[in-house]
Amino acid sequence: REQVRDVIEQAHRVFHAGREIDVATLERTFNVRANDVFIGGFGGRLREIFRQQAPRAVLRFVPEGDTDDDAMAQGRIDLYISTAGKHAPDTKVQNLFSTSFMGAAREDHPLFDGEISAERFAACDHIAVSRRGLPRGP
Repeated sequence: REQVRDVIEQAHRVFHAGREIDVATLERTFNVRANDVFIGGFGGRLREIFRQQAPRAVLRFVPEGDTDDDAMAQGRIDLYISTAGKHAPDTKVQNLFSTSFMGAAREDHPLFDGEISAERFAACDHIAVSRRGLPRGP
């Protein structure tokens, strides 16, 4: 009974420890791994929030690497913002937002000669940009 109680109290301290922190005096570096699209769109605002609410803390963005390693498990990064669906079973995952894709073509492109379907779109030539330099994938 005592051992179970100790474990429950220890878990309670782990999950509620951050609630006593005064972020205005927090001196810590937070490493966030994210792609350049996320950093470009949200990095400036996050930096401003840090400057206002946690002026002694450092927000460091770490670029995505070529491989998905165990940087979170090793404590090298604190937060990983990604489109990747794979994660360790003990990792808390939360959907932040959804995005949609847009295609652009010249006004007289043959694609506009009929209904734009996935099949017709896929049959056209495309210019692709890869964050990781790969021919397929994100």
